[in-house]
Amino acid sequence: MSAAEPSRGVTALPGKSQFLPDALQRYVLAHSTPPGTAEQRLIEETTGLGGVAEMQVPAEQGVLLTSLTRALGARNVVEVGTFTGLSSLAIARGLPAGGRLLTCDVSDEWTAVARRHWAAAGVAHRIELRLGPALATLRALPAEPHLDLAFIDADKRLYDVERGLRPRIRVVDGSCQVTPQCSRSRSR
Repeated sequence: MSAAEPSRGVTALPGKSQFLPDALQRYVLAHSTPPGTAEQRLIEETTGLGGVAEMQVPAEQGVLLTSLTRALGARNVVEVGTFTGLSSLAIARGLPAGGRLLTCDVSDEWTAVARRHWAAAGVAHRIELRLGPALATLRALPAEPHLDLAFIDADKRLYDVERGLRPRIRVVDGSCQVTPQCSRSRSR
């Protein structure tokens, strides 16, 4: 596919996936499932916020998060950094019946956008949003391994968050911790 050809798949947010070579990003976009109506509306509203929209995960990462959540059979997921909620929506779509996502953020303003779109997408019942510092929320979680997936998409300097999550991730049937630009898998 040449750069001039239209993509039949996902449309990326401007400035996102900047770590992928252009040819690889075009390939991924052309061969990815396009976002659904709810996701597209959220992407459009977030893009309309201006430069701050760069905090949103790219649409193709949302598709990956849904697929990864499904592939792992993840039932208990935690996300650090919600912003306007595209990654939360994507993870919630991949959860089985009874699966739960706990997402942490400090902004009531941005997460208000997320809550509206989660409700419109029919996944709000799977998502628990906790406003406040993520480290405090995570420290209050049970200490034993119970998480199947952790997605850290906040201030990447929050190394204490990653260390706090590590012992809470189950490794029985395979699990995963995902940090944008860096992935770590753990399995038996």
